[in-house]
Amino acid sequence: MLINAANTLPEVFQLVFDEILLASKQPSHPFRFMSLATVRQQSPDVRYVVLRSVGDRHQLVFFSDYRTEKIAHISENPNVSVLLYHSQKMVQVRIKATAAIHRNSELALYYWNSVAQEARKAYNSSISPGTPLSQPEEAHNWPEVMGSDDFVVVEIVPSQLDVLQLNGLSHLRARFLREEDNWDMQWVAP
Repeated sequence: MLINAANTLPEVFQLVFDEILLASKQPSHPFRFMSLATVRQQSPDVRYVVLRSVGDRHQLVFFSDYRTEKIAHISENPNVSVLLYHSQKMVQVRIKATAAIHRNSELALYYWNSVAQEARKAYNSSISPGTPLSQPEEAHNWPEVMGSDDFVVVEIVPSQLDVLQLNGLSHLRARFLREEDNWDMQWVAP
C-alpha cells in the first residue's frame, strides 16, 4: 500500500508525487507508462505514453512525434486525463489536466539533447505515424541526420488528482483540486 488512514492529506499528496517522480527515473516503475486520454470531435481516445520527467509545479512530461494523432487532439482540445496504476501497492491515480505542446522551443531543445542518438529515430521516421502501409518494413526508414523538427515535449499540468488506495473493504480515496498554486485537499468516499 502507498497510503493508509493514518496519513494526512498533505502526506498523501507528497507520497503520490514522490512515487510519480520515482517513475520518471526508473524505467521499470508501474507509473512509467501512463494512460493518456484525449478528446477529438467529442470522441475519447486513449493510449500509453512514457513519463519522462516531473516538474517543480507537478507537471508531467512526455515526448512525442508532432505528426501523431494525439498531438492533433491536444492542439484541438488541451484538456486531457492521465491514469496511473501501481499493481504492487494497489493504488490508482487519476489526473485531470491541461496539456501544452512545446515544439522547436528552448524546452524542447533541452529535452532533445537528452534523447539518445538511436532513440531519436522514434521522432524521425520518413513516413508519418498513422500512415497506411503495404508492408510493415516501410515504416523503418529514417534520414541519416536526425533532426528535432517533429520532436515535441508535452507538459501536462494537473488541475485535479483522484487517488484511490485499494484495500479489501477499507479502500481510501482522496481528491486534490488545484487552486492557482495551492491544492484543496479532501477525503472522499471510495
